[in-house]
Amino acid sequence: MEVSLEQKEQIEEIMGKMDCPKDFICYKSGFGELPKSGITGRIGFVECLTDSQESCRYGIASGKNRRLCQCPLRYYIAEHFHV
Repeated sequence: MEVSLEQKEQIEEIMGKMDCPKDFICYKSGFGELPKSGITGRIGFVECLTDSQESCRYGIASGKNRRLCQCPLRYYIAEHFHV
């Protein structure tokens, strides 16, 4: 996937402001290691659509067996690259 210089700078700025227990594999893999998700309509959140019950520091329960992800980097990727 093509990432513009401006997008790369924004991604690196986001990464510089957070600690990722997975060492930013979503970005470093060229977006190949991303859990399935979808934009929720709530700014700053994506819905985690993966079946994995793996614990994530950015995941929160949202009723009816839904999990939301509040990872700033994952939200940026979903919003700008639709993945």
